Amino acid sequence: MKAFVLVLLLSLPLGSFAQESFDCNASTQSKFEVSSEVRNNGFPERNDDLGDEDLVANEFEESEKKVVPQLEKKWSVAFKPGYFWFADSEMRQFFDNGGFTFRAEALCKLWGPLMLWMDGSYFQKEGQAIGGTEQIDFKLATLTLGFKVVHYFCDSIAVYAGAAPRLFMMMMDNYTPFVRGEDNEIGIGAGFDGGFLIFPISRFPNIFLDLFADYSWKVLKIEPDEVSSIDSDVDVSSATFGLGLGIRF
Repeated sequence: MKAFVLVLLLSLPLGSFAQESFDCNASTQSKFEVSSEVRNNGFPERNDDLGDEDLVANEFEESEKKVVPQLEKKWSVAFKPGYFWFADSEMRQFFDNGGFTFRAEALCKLWGPLMLWMDGSYFQKEGQAIGGTEQIDFKLATLTLGFKVVHYFCDSIAVYAGAAPRLFMMMMDNYTPFVRGEDNEIGIGAGFDGGFLIFPISRFPNIFLDLFADYSWKVLKIEPDEVSSIDSDVDVSSATFGLGLGIRF
């Protein structure tokens, strides 16, 4: 009888401990279920397969792809019509200020924002001698080889500026009496160009508009026996303004 009572007394604490152990397991299970519910409700899970360095590297690569896609393009070409305006007052009187001109341009990336600049232009205009009705036919072609710097503000807008030596080739027919009929001259001067590149269509990110201003500087000297202007030279300096269309590739 005493032994039975002793066994009964010992079994009470063990039952209480077992109940407490079950309750602890239930609490732990409840906590686990709550954390699973929180995770399933939108909290991101950590990918243990990638370390912190790998995650940072992946984020950097993605940001690079988004920020500088335009800098991966090596070449661009543009066709740039514009208005040609003579800088010299006498030339403006001869040719009614100026007229329409056309130019073509190619850029090749050298390093960073530095570009090799190649440019060609052509201008033609009929004018009249001052104080007369005799016709003067004027043709001017230029070739440019130099450098430009292009800076992108964002994917859709860039600004550029360039300077280069420029080759001028002039052909002028003067029908004024007692004046030499033809003056064909060639010389090297300077060219300066600046403007904005605008990428208006996100679906075609390599098509752009070129809003530009260009300045040419050159005075072509004419031999005394070939004079066809008052001061024995022809100032072909000019400013050109226009809007072109181009593509990167």
